[in-house]
Amino acid sequence: MIPLEQLDTIVTTHFLTWHERPHKIRTWVEEENWDADIDQIGQDIHELDPVTDPDYALKHAELMAQLADYQERNRKAKPGYWDEIDTHMTEGEYFYQLSEDGRRRYLKASDIRAAKVIDDQGVEGVRLVIDGEERGVFPYPPTRLLHRAWLNA
Repeated sequence: MIPLEQLDTIVTTHFLTWHERPHKIRTWVEEENWDADIDQIGQDIHELDPVTDPDYALKHAELMAQLADYQERNRKAKPGYWDEIDTHMTEGEYFYQLSEDGRRRYLKASDIRAAKVIDDQGVEGVRLVIDGEERGVFPYPPTRLLHRAWLNA
C-alpha cells in the first residue's frame, strides 16, 4: 500500500509540473428554446372561450401565430454546449497559484487513479491516471531512485 502522504506528494508534484496542457475555464451555455413559451400559449389557447369571448377569433389567431413563431425558433435553436475560455496559463501554473485549500478542491474535482506497479527491472512505482489520461509511472518510494543512482555513481 502507498502511504497517503507519498501519493499526495506524487500527485501534487505532477500537477505543479504539468506544463504542456493549457488551463481553460469551462462554462455551460444553456440551450436556446422556447418550450416554456409554447406551453404557456397552449394553456392560453385552452382557456379561450369561443362562446363568451367576442374577440375569440382574433385572440386565437394571434396565439396561433405566436405558437408558430416559437415552434419555428425551436427548430432553429442551438443545443447547450460547454464553452472554454483560455486563461493563458498552463495547468501547472494555475495549480501553483492556488492556495492549499484551492489545490485540494482542484484535486477533488479530478478523477485521479493510482496503482502500485513493479517494472521489468523490479523497480517499484506508481502508475498515475488523471481524468482517464495515462500520466506515467513514477518511482516509489522516491528515495529508492536516488539511492540507486548513488550506488551506480
